[in-house]
Amino acid sequence: MMGCLYSFLIYLGGIIVIAPILFLISGSGSSAGSTIAGIISLPLVALSLWAGFTISKNRDKAKANEAELEKSQKEKSDQLQRETEEQKFYLTHLNIDCRNAITGYESLPDLLYSANKCLDQAEKHFQGNAPIPFWRSIEQASINLAKFTQTIHQIESASTDYASMVSKYNDIPPVFPLAKRAVQKLGTGKLVSDRMDNLVSTAHQNHDNFSTIYLTMQTNKILVAGFTNLGQALEEMKEQLTSSIDRLTHSVEASGSDIRNAVDRVNSQVEQMNSTNRERYAEQRDEAVAAAERERTTIERLDDLRRGFKPALGSF
Repeated sequence: MMGCLYSFLIYLGGIIVIAPILFLISGSGSSAGSTIAGIISLPLVALSLWAGFTISKNRDKAKANEAELEKSQKEKSDQLQRETEEQKFYLTHLNIDCRNAITGYESLPDLLYSANKCLDQAEKHFQGNAPIPFWRSIEQASINLAKFTQTIHQIESASTDYASMVSKYNDIPPVFPLAKRAVQKLGTGKLVSDRMDNLVSTAHQNHDNFSTIYLTMQTNKILVAGFTNLGQALEEMKEQLTSSIDRLTHSVEASGSDIRNAVDRVNSQVEQMNSTNRERYAEQRDEAVAAAERERTTIERLDDLRRGFKPALGSF
C-alpha cells in the first residue's frame, strides 16, 4: 500500500517536471512530436514505479529486520526469565529438602525412646504374666519403630531430591544437613529392634498363653512404613530398618559428593559475586552452622539412648 503511494507521488512529481516539456514537444501537432513524447513518457513511468517499489521494499525489509531483532531480544529475555525462575525453583526445593532432612532426623530419638519405653512396659507385663497388655505394648513399640523407619524413608527421599536439584543449580547450594556419621548413629534403632525381637521370642518360647493371644492380635492393623499388620511388622521390621539405614547412608554420601562438585563448579566465581549473592551465601553458611549444631545434639541423644541412658519423657 505504501509502495503504491510512493510510486504515485514520484510519478506525479515526474509528470509535473516533464509534462511541460512533453507538452511543448507534442504541441507542434506533428506525429513525430507525439511519438517522441510517448517514448519519453514510458521510461519515466517505469522509473517512478521502480523507485516506489525499491523504497517500499527497503522500508519493509527494515521493518522486518527490526521486528526480527525485537523477537530475538524478547526470546532472550523470556529465556533468561525462565532460567531465573528455574534457579529459584531449584533453590526453594534445596532449602525444603534440607529442612525436611534435619527436622526428620531430630524426631528419630523421640521415636526410639518411645519404643524403648513400650518395651520396658512389655517386660513388666511379661514378668506379671499379662499377655494382652504385653502384646499391646509390643504393638505400640512396633508402631514407633515403623514410624522410625518411615521417617528414614522420608529423609532418604529428601536426600535423593536434593541430589537431583543440586546438579541443576548453577550457584553454591545450601549444605545438606546430614553427614555419613549422623546416619551411622541410627544403628541405635537396630538395638531397639533386637530388644523387641528378643522379648517376642522369649514370650513365644516360655508361655503358651502368650502365643495364643498373639494369634488373635497378629492381624491388628499397623499401616505405617508399608506394613499392614502386627505380624508382618514383627517379621520384617529389622530387615526394613537395616535396609533403610543403608540406603540413606549411600544417598547422603552421594549428596556430599554432589555438593562438593557444585562448590568446585562455582568456586572460581565467588570473587565476582555481587553483594546480593554474597549475602545469600553468608546466610547459607549460617544455616549450615545451625544445622550442624542440631545434628550434633541429635547424635548425642542417640548416643545417650545407646548407652542405656533413659531420661524423663519431658526432657528427652
